[in-house]
Amino acid sequence: MSVPWAEHYARLPWATPMGPYDLEVRLAVARGSCASAAAIFRDRYGGAENVQSLSLLGDEGQRSHWRGVMHLSTRRFAYRFRVEDEAGNACWFGADGLAATRGETSWFQYPYVGDGDLHAIPAWAVGAVFYQIFPDRFCNGDPSTDLPGTLPWGAPPTGSSFFGGDLEGIRSQLPYLADLGVQALYLTPIFQANTNHRYDTTDYYRIDPPLGTEENLRQLIDGAHNLGLRVVLDGVFNHCGAGFAPFRDAVAQGRSSPYWEWFRVHGERISLDPPNYETFANRNASMPKLLTHRVGVRRYILDVATYWTRFGIDGWRLDVANEVDHVFWRTFRETVRSVNPDALIIGEVWHDPTAFLDGSEFDTVMAYRWRRAILGFVSGRKNASAFAEEITRIRTVTPPTVEHVMMNILGSHDTERVRTHFGGDAERAMCAAGLQLTLPGMPSIYYGDEIGMEGGPEHPDARRCMEWDVTHQQVAMRERYRALIALRKQYAALSCGDMESVASGHPLVYAFRRTHPEGDILVAANLGEHPWRPREDGPIRRLDEDGDVLPPRSVGLWKVDSLVGSTTDMQR
Repeated sequence: MSVPWAEHYARLPWATPMGPYDLEVRLAVARGSCASAAAIFRDRYGGAENVQSLSLLGDEGQRSHWRGVMHLSTRRFAYRFRVEDEAGNACWFGADGLAATRGETSWFQYPYVGDGDLHAIPAWAVGAVFYQIFPDRFCNGDPSTDLPGTLPWGAPPTGSSFFGGDLEGIRSQLPYLADLGVQALYLTPIFQANTNHRYDTTDYYRIDPPLGTEENLRQLIDGAHNLGLRVVLDGVFNHCGAGFAPFRDAVAQGRSSPYWEWFRVHGERISLDPPNYETFANRNASMPKLLTHRVGVRRYILDVATYWTRFGIDGWRLDVANEVDHVFWRTFRETVRSVNPDALIIGEVWHDPTAFLDGSEFDTVMAYRWRRAILGFVSGRKNASAFAEEITRIRTVTPPTVEHVMMNILGSHDTERVRTHFGGDAERAMCAAGLQLTLPGMPSIYYGDEIGMEGGPEHPDARRCMEWDVTHQQVAMRERYRALIALRKQYAALSCGDMESVASGHPLVYAFRRTHPEGDILVAANLGEHPWRPREDGPIRRLDEDGDVLPPRSVGLWKVDSLVGSTTDMQR
């Protein structure tokens, strides 16, 4: 038998409906054991057999990953795989495992592909560039709403300090954001709360007064829409603030409160110090956990989501999404999409998100594992080959339907800033940004990263005030961001094209090709100490700079017709 082992399951992400009649399948085999692979498929009830060749997705560890898309008019897929080694020896893989002949293994069977099973993702989000804003620290547009004790703009932040950033300030900077080229804004919480971060909501129906009013939000949304920008709000529904009226009532009335069952209390009365109730992360008494399986909680949150979605926002980023039950999120999605079929739903999930991405809950998640891979390579902890394998590993657990909307982040309000991670090295920070803006996904820029702001690793310091008086170096960095975003918009390959790693010939140069019917683009990140030039056997043209040579610690893009190299000959 030519292949010692193989792996596939007739479920996500190994098998993913790409449309009513199209099913992508993925096959893992022992690395180096397979020269070609194909899916043999037909209707579950019989009929003519079809053949779909598979292409190599990439290698990682001891595995090679292959994929292909099958098309069948009946939507009832039965399939098995034929794999062949370099010598032409073939074997078969089906539901019963590996076999020497096709008759020794049975068919994989995928459930009927119903229209309701398809993952409908808003077209506007595919490959879009997001910009994340922490409202108190972006821009103070209306000092009249400042709280007593508001600090001067740019002072060192603390966990409790306020700086007066508000919705009017964000609205006033919409031209700046449009000029940068971003297509959507993600605002961390704006509802009434007791802290500067506002993840301790006390009133979900009221804009926190220091940020402004509903009219300010209306003007911000309208202004953004007029410039072609979308606005996504942060939904904190895993927990509330201790000042939330239902929680206060439960504290005051105990078990006689109609809201008692909204919370998980260990005792007959609520104790605040120490807390005897479940909280966010089980360590923050000011953030009681909400029990979303309770009818009252579910109805309340769905009403909140309906209210603000109808108000005109373009989607939700859901805080601590992995600690809320799947049944609730499915209902949440149905509710939000019934109000706005074009609303985007983003989950905060730090671990493997596959369980949330079958199309019934979230459209995408914040890609923290992707972030770790990027930082590992750009910092020098991984070489190009190891990084290519990590990207392959991430892609194999990401459903293909969501690859182009994975929210790829380098920093957020919960992490140190990307430049700080590199010890203040602006060149490395820009290399990371170059990869962020060219790899598949939906990049999200944390406010100020485009000018190389620093901060962290602790939360207050990563939430410094936006720097509006910029240096020449900061202007140059922003212009580089601006140019890369413009290229994403100009070339479909960068926003929605497929990708494959290609041989760079150097252990510290990672190169990959973005492919699209309109044309392919080569991208390379040179983390070495010497210039690098791509090998070519056809026309090639640098898009982002003059000349074809890529200097050390930089990222370059080329328009190409053909390239030498493949994923299999990356040098270590």
